[in-house]
Amino acid sequence: MKNSITLAGFVAALLSGTGMVFKIMHWPGAGILLVVGISIFALFFLPAYGYRLFSELNGANSKAGGIAGGAFFSFTSLAILFKIQHWPGASIFLTLELVTLGIIVLPVLMFQKIKATTISKEKLMHFVFYSSLSFGALGYLFKLQHWPGAAVLLVVSTCSIILGYLPLAYQFYNNKENLNKLHSRFVIIPFVMVFVLLTVANISRDILNTFVTI
Repeated sequence: MKNSITLAGFVAALLSGTGMVFKIMHWPGAGILLVVGISIFALFFLPAYGYRLFSELNGANSKAGGIAGGAFFSFTSLAILFKIQHWPGASIFLTLELVTLGIIVLPVLMFQKIKATTISKEKLMHFVFYSSLSFGALGYLFKLQHWPGAAVLLVVSTCSIILGYLPLAYQFYNNKENLNKLHSRFVIIPFVMVFVLLTVANISRDILNTFVTI
């Protein structure tokens, strides 16, 4: 089951990332790739990952927390799909999801993860990871609303993941004592890949548009 979920995440990341590139380059087939990729995220990978994550945080028997987490992650990915495809109701849907994600869900997860461990390096790793995603969610919200500072938030978020979280995670899980925890983190990789790809694509498009305008 875990292998199937991880495989679904990688396939979804591949399709979504490729679809975003096609979308930016205005190549045919972008819509199909994005719809299929994000739908796999919304219907298979994120519900399973959200259920597991929230149920672990709220106790092994907290099915309600797991279902709520899975549903939230699923709705978030669907909101992004609605926005990319310019379907009606996308802006309201996505705004509510991003506000909840950036201000409530990710900070709560971060504090609970930090509280659950006594290892300083692991505390720092969780802080950098969840705060980076929170900045990213708020950056996309600012971009959606055309508020100033969106690019700064997205750049800070992406750089924090690439230069902060990934080196910390490598050092932490490279330790034999922590190696047994690594299998439970594989599901994070596709999510991070898509997040970074989407963010870099948005930033690159803004830079290119700026040069074209000049």
